[in-house]
Amino acid sequence: MGRSNIAVSDEIAHELSRIAQREHKTSYALANESLEEVLKIFDKGGNADEIYGAWIMNRIGKDVRAFQFIGQNLMERLVKDFGRTNPEQFSQLWYDSGHNFAVYLQMCFPTIRDVVGLMDQLKKSYSIGKVELSETSESDGEAHYSLKIIAPFSSELVKYLGDFARGFLSAYGLEEVESIYSEGAAITRFIWREKLTAVEPPVMR
Repeated sequence: MGRSNIAVSDEIAHELSRIAQREHKTSYALANESLEEVLKIFDKGGNADEIYGAWIMNRIGKDVRAFQFIGQNLMERLVKDFGRTNPEQFSQLWYDSGHNFAVYLQMCFPTIRDVVGLMDQLKKSYSIGKVELSETSESDGEAHYSLKIIAPFSSELVKYLGDFARGFLSAYGLEEVESIYSEGAAITRFIWREKLTAVEPPVMR
């Protein structure tokens, strides 16, 4: 098989060499291995923007032992059957689940701004409706954030997704100010008064 020279930026060449050394491979072998997998994605109609978001969520799903292919119909049924039995307890369950998940996620995404970047990345890989977490203003040491969820879900499911989000963001020091729920939409506003100590993210393998 013939070889071709491909020009890359100095930054990519440096990272290729660094990771190849870590993986005990040659730069040539690592480049070919990587390009082979990426080209499979392109051949099936995918694009490069989808790769990282899909990988990170798959890796996180393995770590937390998530059931990754539960459909909307099952979620809606669970909400209707169990949420109406004890709504306060069910709401707390979603809140606690969101908080616990965020505690895990902080190992790799230690600040709320890291989470905002992750959300932007996930939009490229998943059809999760319109989910926007954005910083709206900052003054007197307080940062204001807004979370918007627009998806074709029932008002009950949207409300519990909001509970999960509130629990998640509470782990990052965000305090809920206001929440508005309706059929297929939720808007929650937060204030961030705390700053978590940044930690060096571990290598996820």
